[in-house]
Amino acid sequence: MAHKPVTVTAAERQVTCTHCRGVWFWPRNVVMSSGTATFFDLDAFSPQVTMLSCSGYGKVGMFQPSTIQLHQQPG
Repeated sequence: MAHKPVTVTAAERQVTCTHCRGVWFWPRNVVMSSGTATFFDLDAFSPQVTMLSCSGYGKVGMFQPSTIQLHQQPG
């Protein structure tokens, strides 16, 4: 995953923090597992989301990975 914050687009629009209107996010892929899936060792079949944490405020949002594009900081 990214070692620097990224900007994000979804549906050809820039994603902004709903609290501070910031545009830089720390991304992380997360498995949306349940206790039942873990019990039966089926976590590999659980859906994944990309969690975006605002780099300025920390507010978290989740997106389906196929619906967003991450853009690295230049340099």
